[in-house]
Amino acid sequence: MVDLHTSPLLRIALIVGALALSSCVRAAPLPDCKQPLLVGAQAAERPNKGANRLRAEEGVEIRRLFTANASGLGSTRLGRVEVKGNVAEIEIDGKPVRGFVYTTQDWVEYGYTLLDVIVTEGGAYTVLYLYCRGDQLTDVYWESYSDSLQYEKLSGSCALIDDPSSTRFTFEPVGLPPGELVKGYTVQGPNIAFNPDGTGTITIMDTTFSVRAFSFVGCTDCVTAQRRGWEELHVHMTADGQECFGVLYLYGAASAQGLPVDGQAAQLGYGFCTRPRVKDLPNTLLQASWSVAR
Repeated sequence: MVDLHTSPLLRIALIVGALALSSCVRAAPLPDCKQPLLVGAQAAERPNKGANRLRAEEGVEIRRLFTANASGLGSTRLGRVEVKGNVAEIEIDGKPVRGFVYTTQDWVEYGYTLLDVIVTEGGAYTVLYLYCRGDQLTDVYWESYSDSLQYEKLSGSCALIDDPSSTRFTFEPVGLPPGELVKGYTVQGPNIAFNPDGTGTITIMDTTFSVRAFSFVGCTDCVTAQRRGWEELHVHMTADGQECFGVLYLYGAASAQGLPVDGQAAQLGYGFCTRPRVKDLPNTLLQASWSVAR
């Protein structure tokens, strides 16, 4: 999720719904699509950038390869936004919540850096993607069990320092998404089985996770020099008591990263477990075919 160069302004517009996806089109200031990961054999079991050395128990020091700080205000549903040493305090609909910047995204071609904040208050995942352009905090996309992907402008400042950090943070228990799941997708492969009812399984690191999709992004017409269209299922994951969040990318046409022509694949990216042990999940390319009922 990044800003395209202005003059003229371009945006990839996202239409969020429960039963159908529409594609990203060039029409507004920011693309809603989360930055796709590497596609190809080199991406299999690849740790998250900037977060690849975390192995800490919940309630103790969480190690990151960066230190993030930000301060600003939202424009509609978000109020105060403060990030100090990777710990975020954000007002959503007038209620303050605490979260943690668990990873970052560098979108060099668009001049943006994203701070990915995960919140577990209220027994549900809320994930916010804060946009920094230089030292300016400019925009945010966010989602939760009860809110499909939301967008609003931010005003403020931010700073990302490439220095390792160690921060104490405790995540609350998270339950299963209680509301309407994302329906219509079928994904099949040796290590993935996703059903049209919004549930399925993914096997990575010899562990089979049960997954439930609570949000999605459609970007089937998005094209850059390095990649073609994709779709995303944002999922809650559980296995052996673990509670995790992840983004399941669904790739279709050929790409510069090595997919065969007209080939399909899936990829689990930006995975992060919050309980009972805080840890990253490796970015993992999955052999798969997929379809969606429009």
